[in-house]
Amino acid sequence: MKPLTENEKELLSEMRRSKTIGVLMGGPSEERDISLKSGAAVLTHLASSEYRVEPCDFHTEEELSTQLKEKKIELAFLALHGRYGEDGGVQALLGSLGIPYTGSSVSASHLAFDKWASRKIFRESGLLIPEGFVLNTSKTLPALDFDFPWVVKPVCQGSSLGLSIVDHPDELENALRSAFQHDTRVLIEKYIRGSELTVVFWEGKRFL
Repeated sequence: MKPLTENEKELLSEMRRSKTIGVLMGGPSEERDISLKSGAAVLTHLASSEYRVEPCDFHTEEELSTQLKEKKIELAFLALHGRYGEDGGVQALLGSLGIPYTGSSVSASHLAFDKWASRKIFRESGLLIPEGFVLNTSKTLPALDFDFPWVVKPVCQGSSLGLSIVDHPDELENALRSAFQHDTRVLIEKYIRGSELTVVFWEGKRFL
């Protein structure tokens, strides 16, 4: 790639300074603390790259909306984790305010955050998924036709909060209790041993 000229470098710097980027961090989820760490790292990097940046640390949607307007945020960098930040909530707010943001759309974020909904999409797309069942507080656990170990986890929750690997029926009650502390629905799946991979798709192209 051809190196930038001094004029091009100056123009790029001016473009970076022309818009105010809000780094959204903290939020109301159980992953607030890790989000603050992520946000601090993003702020440090963007500031060193000459971008105009403003931290937006908030607890409620009303508080965030006020900050976005007062700080005149024109682009949002989402350093949020868990509920509201990853489930389409903050994306909907930003969309209503006409503020572009990093990451996926409202609907994509919502579907990805809901493990049961995303399972259905994977199955309909022909992907292999482990056997599973969703349990809520109004249901009793049926006789499942897949063997232990099981993975027990909240249907809608970020990271590994409330997740347990159950190797024996005696461990199930504690696993369910832990998962129900984070959501009203719990997903029970057959545990699949193997390596975990993260795959990124960008405009139809896959990046490992």
